[in-house]
Amino acid sequence: MTRGDVSADRTAEFRMNFMALDENGQDAALIMLKALEFAQSVLNADKITLADAPQDV
Repeated sequence: MTRGDVSADRTAEFRMNFMALDENGQDAALIMLKALEFAQSVLNADKITLADAPQDV
């Protein structure tokens, strides 16, 4: 199975599970996804900042 196939399978599974949730569950899932997206962006920004920082040797 290729990466694209795995990604497509995961996306289909996520959609199926998301649609099985009630409205409150969908809202909670979206809040968690947005929080994870924000956390990931902060981590990536830290990595970029650390890579650009001068190194004391």
